[in-house]
Amino acid sequence: MDESQWRTLMVASGLVVRRGRTPAGDRLLLVRQCRASGERWECPGGGQEPGEPLERTAAREVDEEAGVPVSAGVLVCSYLLVRPHRRRNSLGAFFVAEATDPSVDPVTRVPEEITDVAYVDPLALPAEEIGPVTSVVIERWWPHRRDEWTTPFHVTVERTADGYRRLV
Repeated sequence: MDESQWRTLMVASGLVVRRGRTPAGDRLLLVRQCRASGERWECPGGGQEPGEPLERTAAREVDEEAGVPVSAGVLVCSYLLVRPHRRRNSLGAFFVAEATDPSVDPVTRVPEEITDVAYVDPLALPAEEIGPVTSVVIERWWPHRRDEWTTPFHVTVERTADGYRRLV
């Protein structure tokens, strides 16, 4: 492949909530990923396989990364992560995902990439420890997570030499 050409990858992530007795007790399934820019908490997700619906991608990735089988449902948002320095885009989606067995505890299945996996209160994490796209999704979706339906939104984030910049 010609390295001067742009390349766009399709990806999907699952938003798995372990509900508490009250909304304040809800916890979100996150994985701590090793990235070139450091370790950050992110929703489990990854690349689409040929012919695979994005909902299936999200469910497969949650199980592969966190050991929690889920079924993916409602689309929460689409996103574009632009990396001009690598001439690469990630075009993806976040889906609400429900654990098929809520008693299953998450486990790191890819220890060379993921250092931790847990249900956490995402609002209790320092902002700099959350991935740039996941951060925006938490900010916009988390307050509405118990709503049966919310209008999907779109996010665009660009990777710059100085870090990440939210465009939309």
